[in-house]
Amino acid sequence: MYRILQAANQFELNVDHLLERFGAHLTYKERSCRFGHYNTQIVADQYVRYLWELAQYEFRTRRVEMGVRQLFEGMELALRFNHESMLIRYARLFEQFRHEASREVQEKYKYLFCEVEKSYEIKSIIVDRA
Repeated sequence: MYRILQAANQFELNVDHLLERFGAHLTYKERSCRFGHYNTQIVADQYVRYLWELAQYEFRTRRVEMGVRQLFEGMELALRFNHESMLIRYARLFEQFRHEASREVQEKYKYLFCEVEKSYEIKSIIVDRA
């Protein structure tokens, strides 16, 4: 679905029928195979990227509320797994649609972004001590 959403966003395709059919099966969870569990960081990274594409798709198709929901879920996971480059991409995406967001959504974004700043400050302190 990640690659399908990438193509849909790039070429402005409608893939709603695929999201309806497979969307419920695409949630974050640890996956396993006969070789053992996948690395949690890799699975989280893939899911964070998927949510970004999904948020971008929802915004593009004018479903702002769903886009915001995907954006926040992705930001929270990116923060949890220290995925700085994706946090920047999420911030840029939000800024494109900030004018359409309610005051409540903007406050939640502000809170999430404060958490990002706290995380960055903690990492800076740790690096400075090393």
